[in-house]
Amino acid sequence: MRVDVSEIKTFKSCRRQWQLSSRNKFHMRPIVTPPQFALGTIFHESLAQLYLGVPYEKVMEMVRREMQTDNDAALVAMEFDRMLPAGETPRDTEGYEGFYHLCEIRGDESSAEAVFILRDHDRDKFEARKAFLRQTADYLNAKYGAETFTLQLRDSYYNMKEKLAGHMHLIRNAEAAMQKAGIPPKVVPIRGGTDGARLSYEGLPCPNLSTGGVNFHSIHEFIPVRSLEKMVEVLKNLVVL
Repeated sequence: MRVDVSEIKTFKSCRRQWQLSSRNKFHMRPIVTPPQFALGTIFHESLAQLYLGVPYEKVMEMVRREMQTDNDAALVAMEFDRMLPAGETPRDTEGYEGFYHLCEIRGDESSAEAVFILRDHDRDKFEARKAFLRQTADYLNAKYGAETFTLQLRDSYYNMKEKLAGHMHLIRNAEAAMQKAGIPPKVVPIRGGTDGARLSYEGLPCPNLSTGGVNFHSIHEFIPVRSLEKMVEVLKNLVVL
């Protein structure tokens, strides 16, 4: 399972009304579109992301049973999650704050696997989070035996701001195109990932422009016709700038 976790909440922790997503029952989006996603938004920064697959290989094999340990693979997986900072989840962070997100966990006594997403706007903090995961895995292997725990890290994308810094004329052009269409532009960071982040690191600097959509990734996602028409106007304006 791979999910976008820029807006994760749980039912109990919600301070306002949220709705279920069509992706999975734990992925929720606000019923009212946040101001930063409204028509006229230009995303020039994004969170760096890493997918973290954490397999726990045969912790309770017969050989390991001879160690007379009461810890099984499922419990080791849970222990790893508990060792991560409790207040650094999507539910508990906002703005430029990074997070660890457990998006999937499965297993039994003999083997278990957990999948995490790690995100941060700042590259140094992003690397520090990865280093912390490695330290946690090393600790568990020292505690329960070598190769009990296998950590797999895979970077997905980085903050597009690193690639847009020398191309801010793209932002200015987008602002001008929106103003010409009568849309007040707002340049803001996004707490999720975008296609623009990936394209920027492939050599095509690419800030993201809003579409005027509402309730993204939810069962009530939609885009007003008027917003679509306005964005077509914005794109036409961009072509002639």
